Amino acid sequence: MRHQFAMIGLLVTAVMAVVAWAANRDAGSMGVESEPERSVATAGNSEQVGKAAERNRSVASHLQAAAIPSVRSGFEVPESFLPSGIASATRVVTPDKLMALTEQDKAWLAKHGFPTLTEVEWSRQATLEELRAAAKLSVAMAALYGERLWEQRGYDEGKSALKAALVQGSVYAAEAIALKILAQGARRPDGSNAAAFEAAAWMYYASLLGDYRVASDLSNHFGDASSWDLNNGLLRSFEIAAEIDAARAAIGLPPLRRDVRPSLDVYLESYSHGETTVVPR
Repeated sequence: MRHQFAMIGLLVTAVMAVVAWAANRDAGSMGVESEPERSVATAGNSEQVGKAAERNRSVASHLQAAAIPSVRSGFEVPESFLPSGIASATRVVTPDKLMALTEQDKAWLAKHGFPTLTEVEWSRQATLEELRAAAKLSVAMAALYGERLWEQRGYDEGKSALKAALVQGSVYAAEAIALKILAQGARRPDGSNAAAFEAAAWMYYASLLGDYRVASDLSNHFGDASSWDLNNGLLRSFEIAAEIDAARAAIGLPPLRRDVRPSLDVYLESYSHGETTVVPR
């Protein structure tokens, strides 16, 4: 539990940092894209800027081809599907990050492209074509479609689709990218994950957008990450923010703004009491 609180404290520090970063960006100090992924940018390198711009155009093209919506709009799990998810308010010991702790939390999850547990279950048995069709109706389903593409067609197609969902506002997609990268990372001689730095960057970026519950993922999946990985991952997260905002600008959308997930007090209390009540969604 102490480790969890330490992670949350680190995230609070990161969120405070992003306030200053956002102010500088609004004043016009954040106008240059970052270098290729898995590296730390060197300002003023025109070749790197060109490559970043090309990536942004690629994401924009994927958005247009997939016709991914900017809001949850029309997808409903087929009535014939019988989920095992939570249908009514239930007390649980360790709430999944897709579970809502309050009605406000429920609204936040929907707004920021987090699928329900029922949607996740359905996506696991759906065909790729069914997921592609669902992705055109819901940003959350677009993120699940990206996860499936990653599994079936590899890193490039999967990450491109997940970034497209993120550009349209799915914070869940950023967290999915982190876990996919981490799962594929090679092991260093000391046993640590060579992809930890890049994966941590996407987790930190999700925290900069307001999801403090990534502290659980950092605690559970980054236990062997070095301070170098975590520190540079935090720096890389600001580059990611610039990349995503540039991709949004390319399709006429404003920058993503920090919107802190509600009910932090309820979340922390759940660790003190060992269980909490979740709201059906």
